[in-house]
Amino acid sequence: MLREYMIELGYSNDDIDMIIKTDQITRYKDESLYNKIGEIFNYLLSLGYKREDIVKMTIMAPGMFSYSILNLDNKFKDLIGLGFSWKNVFEIIKCYPHIYGLSIDIINKKNEEMKQLGYSDNEIRKMIINFPRLYSYGEGSLKKKFNFLLELGFSKEDIIFITKNYSNIYGYSVDRIRLQMDYLLSLGYNQEDIIKMIKKLPTLFRLSIDNIQLKIDSMIKLGYEHKDIIKMTKIFPAIFSYSVDHINNKINEMVELGFSYNEILLMTKDLPSLLGLSIDKIREKKEFFDWIGISQVMIINTKYMI
Repeated sequence: MLREYMIELGYSNDDIDMIIKTDQITRYKDESLYNKIGEIFNYLLSLGYKREDIVKMTIMAPGMFSYSILNLDNKFKDLIGLGFSWKNVFEIIKCYPHIYGLSIDIINKKNEEMKQLGYSDNEIRKMIINFPRLYSYGEGSLKKKFNFLLELGFSKEDIIFITKNYSNIYGYSVDRIRLQMDYLLSLGYNQEDIIKMIKKLPTLFRLSIDNIQLKIDSMIKLGYEHKDIIKMTKIFPAIFSYSVDHINNKINEMVELGFSYNEILLMTKDLPSLLGLSIDKIREKKEFFDWIGISQVMIINTKYMI
C-alpha cells in the first residue's frame, strides 16, 4: 500500500527504496510512514509547492518526512523572522530543503560569522537566497575560504564584492580555485588581471578549464590570435560565459548586416563587448551611420557602437 501510494504521488521505485532506507525514516512502520508522507505532502501543497516540487525536495532531503508540521512551520517563520520575505523562504526551501534540518542556532551563528567577515544583513540575505547551502557549512569554514582568497591577492573589499554576487564560490574547494588561478596565469594573464576579471565576472570560477580552453581554441579558429583573446577577455571576460554557438551566430549576423569578416574581427578586438550586444542594437547603429554617410566611423572607432 505504501509503495503504491508513493508511486501515485510521483516517486519511482528507486526513489522509494532510497527514502525508506534513510536513517530518519527506517524507524517508521509502513502504516505510520504512509500517514507521515500524506501529512507532510499535504502541508507542502498548502504552502503552494507543486506536486513535482515536493517529490524533488523530499528525494533531496528524505528526512523531511520525519519532521512534525510544527517543526516545518516554525522553520518557515524563523527564516521570515531573519528578514527574508515569504517568497524568499519558499524558494530557499524549494532549492535547499535540507535547511529544515538546521537549527535556528546554527543559522544565527552562520549569520554572525558572515557579519564578522564584513557582510551586511542585506548582503547575507541576498547570498543565502542565491546559495542557501551556505548555512550548512561548518563553523569557521567561510573564514578559512575568505583568508585563502586574501592570500591569493584579493582584497577584503574584492572578496565581499565577488562573493555577494556569486556566493557559490564558498562551495568550491581550495584546490579547485588554486588550479583555476594557475591555469589563467599560464594563459598569459597576471594576478591583477585575474582579480579584475573575476570582479567583472565572478562566475568565471564556475567555468571549467576545459570550457575556457574550448572558447580560446574556437576563437583562434575564427581568426583571433591568442594575444587578441587575452586582451579582449581582460576587458570583457563575459566572453568566456558565451557559448561557441553564440559567438559564431553573432559574427554571422554581423556579416548579414553587411560587415566584412575582417571588419568584424577588427571591431570586436577593439570593442569585445560587441559580442554581447544584441543584433538589433548593432543594426540600429549601422543604419544610423549609413544614413548620415559615415559608416566607416563605426569600424574605425567602435566606441560609437555603445
